Amino acid sequence: MRKIIFACGTESHVLTSFILSVTEYKEDYKVLLLNSHRTIPYAQKATSIGIWDEVVVIEGDPDANMQLFEALSSSASILHFYSWGFPLFNRLFSLCASKGVPIALTDEGLLSYSPRRRLAGWLSQNPLSHAQVITEFNLDAVSQIWVFSPSMVCEPTLAEIRSIPLESFYQVCRQNSGLVEKFRALFGFPENFELLYAPFIYFRQYFSAIGTLLPEIDAWVDKQICSLFDPTSLIIKDHPAYTNPLYEHPANQEYRGPWEALLILKHIDPSSHIELPKVYLSLSSSALVKTPFFGVEGNFVFLHKLVEPYTIWRDEVLETIIEKLASLYKGVKVHIPATWEEFYRTLVQISTEVGISIPVRNDGGVITAEEVLARTALKYSNRLKQVEGNLNVLRAEVETSRERVAGLEAQLSEREAVLAALRVEVETSRERVAGLEAQLAEREQQNTALSLQKAALQQELDAARHQTESLRQYQQEREQILQNLNSTLLEIYSSTAWKIIQWMWRVRLWLFPRGSWREKVGKNIFGYLRALKKKS
Repeated sequence: MRKIIFACGTESHVLTSFILSVTEYKEDYKVLLLNSHRTIPYAQKATSIGIWDEVVVIEGDPDANMQLFEALSSSASILHFYSWGFPLFNRLFSLCASKGVPIALTDEGLLSYSPRRRLAGWLSQNPLSHAQVITEFNLDAVSQIWVFSPSMVCEPTLAEIRSIPLESFYQVCRQNSGLVEKFRALFGFPENFELLYAPFIYFRQYFSAIGTLLPEIDAWVDKQICSLFDPTSLIIKDHPAYTNPLYEHPANQEYRGPWEALLILKHIDPSSHIELPKVYLSLSSSALVKTPFFGVEGNFVFLHKLVEPYTIWRDEVLETIIEKLASLYKGVKVHIPATWEEFYRTLVQISTEVGISIPVRNDGGVITAEEVLARTALKYSNRLKQVEGNLNVLRAEVETSRERVAGLEAQLSEREAVLAALRVEVETSRERVAGLEAQLAEREQQNTALSLQKAALQQELDAARHQTESLRQYQQEREQILQNLNSTLLEIYSSTAWKIIQWMWRVRLWLFPRGSWREKVGKNIFGYLRALKKKS
């Protein structure tokens, strides 16, 4: 069984993981990793619905999670990776890449449709800090790219392009009402969920949180947009990650989860009551781009050019993606107003074409961007004056300190002279120490040689002792044998048989003296008798 890892840092990552887990990876072992304030709240619900075999909350820095990441990367069949903006998951990415685990860059919004250009643009926003974040990320290690609309990919293919199976997901959910209940439970949709209808919807973003816009300018732009509408004609949807506290118009849509989940609910839950808006507004939200991928048609108004005078940020990829969106989705009408006046005329034109009420333009009390910048400059100017006052006090303290520093410098000179003398002594001592260390090293070598010689002599001594012991045992054995032979010989000499033999020997010498002719005759007779015996 394959093991599929989903590394989720946002709500939309969890959504895509849900879709893939019940379609593409239905029979596989699935692990959901959650790491951020946006996804960790999903942990309990994700565990209870049982879509994933494991739900793991990851906190702390990459080094603190190395044991877990080593285990995951060693057992993974595929890693679904969404964004390089999460250093923890970049460490897991690096380990999986080093072990040859296939890595699937999975739909994260605009990033996934032009990853190389998007990465370059992201790095240019803050080269130092962003470069540190992606030290363990390598786009060339990606082997697959999973997106909701493969035809929208805007650059040469760097990996195999795969389609997230939305239609299969719809079909599975229509056949399994229990799956729909789990979907609602995970993303916080009550039964019979209702989206209050308004002809316009505005998707906020978090540019002031990442430094693209000053918070004051962000709030001013937001006010300029929201002030054009009667409150009942506009749905204001906050970004799930952040809301600028300076916004004057509160969001009137309580659902803060991924917008795509709401679009999917309309397809799979007959009990829901969702009438979608006719006009979609945002600076450059992924929700604005991806809404047509879920079968939604209408007017889509991109407002990124309205903020260009107030920021150095430029989204070079967005224009290409908008062009593709307009050419591929015929039910989508794209509008890109360059000025506020053009924006208002666009809204009037759209309202007339689709037969909805014209937005109410409210110029009363709306300050200009220049006034916002002036107020911001005044605020920082007042703070600067306060800092300058503090600086004058510090200057006086510095002047007093300089006199003290002069006295301290004289003392320092004296001490430096003493220190120089000490340095000479230290250097001399170091040379002596070096000489002693050399002698010590030589003695240690001699000791080592003597130790080796001692060990060799000890071995020889042990061998000699062993040989001596063997000879002693051999001598004892010989002495025992000799004693036994002596005893046997004594017994023989003391026996009657021996005495008879001696008497017989004396008779033989008497009868046949040595060297006599009788001895020779006797030997011949006995030889003849032996020969006869052998023949017989």
